[in-house]
Amino acid sequence: MTEAKRELPSSGYSLLKLYTTRLELIHAEATTAGSQAPLNFGFDWRKVADDHFDVMLRFKIDPSGERPERLVVHLVGHFKQTGEPSVSMEQFANMHAVAILFPYARQHMTALTASSFFGAYYLPMINVGALMKGQNVAASEKPLIETTKTLAPRRRRSPLAAMAAKKR
Repeated sequence: MTEAKRELPSSGYSLLKLYTTRLELIHAEATTAGSQAPLNFGFDWRKVADDHFDVMLRFKIDPSGERPERLVVHLVGHFKQTGEPSVSMEQFANMHAVAILFPYARQHMTALTASSFFGAYYLPMINVGALMKGQNVAASEKPLIETTKTLAPRRRRSPLAAMAAKKR
């Protein structure tokens, strides 16, 4: 069997870094009466330089009767234009970058819930093309870090510190 050497087609962009800006699994009272709460999804992107941009994905599942815990995952992928792009930066950020980041979100959600009392949560396979259809978003003017700042987990006092504060 002979092997033909062909150069793989390139989109003209590559993922340089992946940041997890929020991972949260908290036991909470059910907010939906049904057995399973819907998956909430959001995304945003911004241009960092002429050839660099960031894409943020946000996933949230509220507590339900079946799973009384809130699950939140936020990811930011840092991309760079690496050659002659086959699609515009906006089109890549709105479709392809989201599809590239989805498996990372899926892995985070499963790993975070794997040792929980209710078992691992498996993000179902999603047709990103259908999900993103009609969702073209222009690059955000604000840095994504400002958006994530308000979403960062709050510092919690330890139970011992809370008891000490009550005694005072």
